[in-house]
Amino acid sequence: NYTQVSKVFDTYNDMMLDTSTYVNGMKLKTLGYHYINDGGGAEYFVTNVQNDNEYQVSIGTNLWVELIIKDSANVKQFGAYGDGVNDDSASIQNAINTGKNIYFPSSNYLISNTLLINGRNDWKLDSSEATITYTGNNYAIEFRTIRNSNLDIGVISATNGGCISFIGDSSSQYSQYVNIDFNTLNALTNCIYVENNNDCWISEFRVN
Repeated sequence: NYTQVSKVFDTYNDMMLDTSTYVNGMKLKTLGYHYINDGGGAEYFVTNVQNDNEYQVSIGTNLWVELIIKDSANVKQFGAYGDGVNDDSASIQNAINTGKNIYFPSSNYLISNTLLINGRNDWKLDSSEATITYTGNNYAIEFRTIRNSNLDIGVISATNGGCISFIGDSSSQYSQYVNIDFNTLNALTNCIYVENNNDCWISEFRVN
């Protein structure tokens, strides 16, 4: 029932500088994450109930500020710059760790670390209008145990490694019924790599 915005801030940092005035039940809004209109503007609420998730931050005095996530976790609302210069690995991984569907607004996201996605069912990743530039020598995105899911990918460029890997290490870690739509995958090694170990099976993938 957080319907009325109590305070509006230019950026996430501006919001976190004003926490001494917050009380339980307040709704907050930012116009951007790093700067106004950078795609990371969001709404938050102040709560006295702690949850173990990646989108709640303690502000002391038994209060937490929690990001309101509707349909998907927008990686820019977790601090991703999308400028092709700053390393967005940690911010994007934090968004992934929410377990929510993931959305990349149109931008160029530079990552140096592999994005790890494990244990997803009836899930969606949408980076259809984005470019992910991976500078590491492993894979840009590693999936384990993903089922009944849709991956809508724009561009992944991995000039020192690979683009996407699907790994299974046991029979309980199988992946199945995954739709993969992509625009461009550019890799030094493999664009899509599948590895089955210890009786694990990966099947029923559709790639467009």
